Amino acid sequence: MVYLSTAYPLYFAMNAANDGELSLILEIDSDLLDRGLLYPDEDFVAQVYLHQGPPGMELSVVHKHVRRRLKQWRHLWVQSIEGMGNCCYRGTIPTSAITRYCLFDAVARPAIAMMAMDPSISIMNYKFCKGKYLGLMAWLFGDQEIIETESFPGIRGVTEANPEISKIMRDREEYWKQESANRAGVEVHEKNT
Repeated sequence: MVYLSTAYPLYFAMNAANDGELSLILEIDSDLLDRGLLYPDEDFVAQVYLHQGPPGMELSVVHKHVRRRLKQWRHLWVQSIEGMGNCCYRGTIPTSAITRYCLFDAVARPAIAMMAMDPSISIMNYKFCKGKYLGLMAWLFGDQEIIETESFPGIRGVTEANPEISKIMRDREEYWKQESANRAGVEVHEKNT
């Protein structure tokens, strides 16, 4: 399986790179993939199964069960992307499906690296942080000018009532505007045809 992610590619890329190496993120045109080879991420299925299955089951047991029988949940790959930002592809990604790639230097951009280093890849985490993850990927590839950092929709109304929190949020916004303006440590390349 090749794991595909709309949310966590920088996290996975940084974990795959050795210390000091650049992280590589590939952009894939999913319309060029064989839909019959797409599967849900087994973590997505296991988390859904755990909450809908018999009480008292352990995630590790459910995960093993799901992994052995992933084919029966193949039809849930779209829900896996929508619910957790991940799916997988059973086979080799054709080079024709690669559209661009991004090289990221975590040493040069520690704040952005920390933003991507999330300890919890789960349905709940994705529900609350989806905007941040998708915004970060859009910024990395140059499709968005400012890094989206807002994780919780509707937080503005809550913070506006508290001047101290409101100031913290404005300062945070200003910091990320400055970080966004600096493209050092980020290189985006079109795939050579």
